[in-house]
Amino acid sequence: PAWGVFWEQDPTRCEKYIRKMVARHLHDPAAGGFNRHDNGQREHAFLEAGGVLVESLAWLNAKTPDDALVEQALKIAQYSYRHRGESTGLIANNPDAGRWDSLVCTTEVGLWANCLLRAAEFTSNDEFTTMARDAVKAYLRFGYDDENLSYFGQLAIKNGQPVVPEAVGYWPRKHSDIWNPDQWPTHDYPMDLAEACIELHEKTGDPMFLQAVRRWSEIAMRSSASDRKTAYAGQYARCIRFLMRAAYLTDSQEPLQVARALADEAVDRLFENGWFQGYPESHVYESVDGVGDLMLVLLDL
Repeated sequence: PAWGVFWEQDPTRCEKYIRKMVARHLHDPAAGGFNRHDNGQREHAFLEAGGVLVESLAWLNAKTPDDALVEQALKIAQYSYRHRGESTGLIANNPDAGRWDSLVCTTEVGLWANCLLRAAEFTSNDEFTTMARDAVKAYLRFGYDDENLSYFGQLAIKNGQPVVPEAVGYWPRKHSDIWNPDQWPTHDYPMDLAEACIELHEKTGDPMFLQAVRRWSEIAMRSSASDRKTAYAGQYARCIRFLMRAAYLTDSQEPLQVARALADEAVDRLFENGWFQGYPESHVYESVDGVGDLMLVLLDL
């Protein structure tokens, strides 16, 4: 959420909203138990939702220092962190529903890690960084398919083995896919995981993260959106932004050249009558499709 924009308009109401929001999404404040839905019930503790709650509390703490905000943010992060495989360290996507997503870890862990890394910056608390580091390292340890030079979409929490779904749906396919057109959310966030590797390498210097950045860079450069009927503005934005950062980190011009080519393609396919449409031939602008992210990354480029 664009809390900075709301804070500029009305700090008091912004703070009140964040506190109320978190309270409504918690079903067990003492343990950090949260729910994607704001009904106070134990239902869907998706990593993405937990990350947003953690980052929002940490952001507010940076504006109005309050130890209780940091303590609650830590509990929410720890709630997800506790639901990891004993021998693998892989974190469950959604431990509370007892479905497929309680048994697997996906690249959504990268989105969660990015939220925690920003929370660490807002609070100067290294525990957020430690949890993010451990979670991403676990995925990298089991997730790379050497034969196909790609990362798997789902990993079994219990043993780290890839899980191949029987049908297409709101879950990752066999391999993580930057341009996945399936029903959203698919809980597949490859470029978020790739950016988490950049952030963690910059923070820790661990060569494991640099290796992952190089791998994700190769995956991104050989992937193609041009043959996909549905390629969202947000997918273009994430891929372009990662390649720009990867070029800088690896001191290589090739990722930057691919980023520029992708940007040209995005403009050719999405810019229509003075607007950016959310995906080709939709003829509709929708903010949820990531048009704002694309415009920001074009400015950066």
